[in-house]
Amino acid sequence: MCQNRMFDSPYDLLLKRYPFVLDTVYCSCLISFFQAVKFQEEATRIYVCKIREEDDLERIRDIGSTWRKTQVLHWRGVEYCRDSEEFCELIGCAFRSANLHPEFQNVLLASGHQFLDRIARPSDPLQTVLTKAEAIRHFLEIKSLLVEFNHRTPTNSYSQTSLLQ
Repeated sequence: MCQNRMFDSPYDLLLKRYPFVLDTVYCSCLISFFQAVKFQEEATRIYVCKIREEDDLERIRDIGSTWRKTQVLHWRGVEYCRDSEEFCELIGCAFRSANLHPEFQNVLLASGHQFLDRIARPSDPLQTVLTKAEAIRHFLEIKSLLVEFNHRTPTNSYSQTSLLQ
């Protein structure tokens, strides 16, 4: 779990709790991934992806703020412009990877849409790796896939992961 305090909302759970693997890199939660892409050095990114405690992630957030000057983010040896389609796709891959965690799916499906209004994220893409609008879009895309799959499947007797990969 990415933090040791109580979660305020389903949004907090979805961003801060569920581990996943992206491109063979273990990420303790989505927030650790979002902090990791701010660093150019691969070893630093891998280290940041493993961070679990909220206080440590806050310190990393402050250290990793230099990306704002260049608007360049990094993952697995590739540089991404913050406003590029390629970076948007990378973020989508991270959300889909986190969605492979069954509890992530359960929280997202059980949350309804009310939590989307309470997402507290900056709206300026020059200041944040993930804006409120981007977070909402990714959550809704995944939720739509889950709902569609559940409606098409008469029984949940097999894993949902093949559809969502």
